[in-house]
Amino acid sequence: MSQGALGVLRPPSDMTDGLDLSDPADVDVATRLRDVLGDFFADKLIAMGDAAWARAVLNDHSSS
Repeated sequence: MSQGALGVLRPPSDMTDGLDLSDPADVDVATRLRDVLGDFFADKLIAMGDAAWARAVLNDHSSS
């Protein structure tokens, strides 16, 4: 999947580290992504391996 649709929410970061799903804090981020974006888009964002981008998407939607 390209970054197109998700890039509209927030441009990708320059970082290349993904979420570490063995880290409870990153599991919380993944769970919140699923709550905000739904499973399909959250899984795509997680698979892209850009933890900073994933967190930024959540920060942009924290008041929703």
